[in-house]
Parts: sequence; structure tokens; C-alpha cells
Amino acid sequence: MLRYLRDPNILFGSGLSVLGLYIVQQSLGWVVYERDGPGPGFFPLIYGGAMLFFALWLTLKALRAGGVAAPRPEDELNASGRWEAIATLVALAASVPLMWAFGFIPGFGLVLFFIIRVVFARPTLNAAIVATCIAGALYLGFAELLQSPLPASAIWGF
Repeated sequence: MLRYLRDPNILFGSGLSVLGLYIVQQSLGWVVYERDGPGPGFFPLIYGGAMLFFALWLTLKALRAGGVAAPRPEDELNASGRWEAIATLVALAASVPLMWAFGFIPGFGLVLFFIIRVVFARPTLNAAIVATCIAGALYLGFAELLQSPLPASAIWGF
């Protein structure tokens, strides 16, 4: 029993499950969907539901594994992780002027490309495809499906 209490996946999964359940419960107190579209409870319901699902998945997976497992070589301290953290912070700071200049979708896509290519060290084509797909999904989800305009470029208006 004590080994389960020391497993971070079980602890964080349980905590996030409680938080996700709370978010879902609170969002149901608001209007989820109105005649004109999504209400104030729509996004918290989706977010809380996804958080609850993945947190329960993490917790159950760790419980089935039997608690704290022996450390693997890839779990050891990564001293070069500082570089990845600093590069991510710089990319996020650079995203503000990029989004102002190019608009939200292209600016966010460029930041995603940088993070995937440089921080996660993926091939250039892979990073470009993934960043384009995520930016395209954001555009379709917000601008087309929800008809919620995203910030446009200050330079060319896209």
C-alpha cells in the first residue's frame, strides 16, 4: 500500500482527477450551449472532462503497473534539460511579437515549429507537418466551427 503512495503518477493522477471532476461539476452550473452557440460552461466542461479522462487513465495505468517501478535510464536527471527549458521560454517570449506581426495562427505555428524542431529535436519535415496540422486544427476549430475570430496580423490583416 505504501508503494502506491510514493508513486508520483498515482499521486498526480489522483489530484488531477479531483481537479477535473471539480471543473466539470462547476461548469455544469453555467449554460453549456445556447441558441447562439457555446455558453460560458462549454470550454470548462470540455477541458475538465479531458483532464478527468487522462488523469484517470494515468492513475489506473500506474495502479496496474504495481506502484513505483525501478528507474529506467531515460528517467535519470537530464542536465541538458536546462537548455530545452530556456529555449522554450525564449520561444514563448518570441511568440508575442510573432503573433502581433503575422497573426495568431502563423505566429503560433512558427513557435510550435521551433519547439518541435529545436527542443524536441525532431526532423524538420516532421516538425513542419505537426506544427501545420496543429495550427490548422486551431483555425478550423475556432475560426470556422465556432466562428470566433482569432487575432489577425497587424501587418497584413490575416
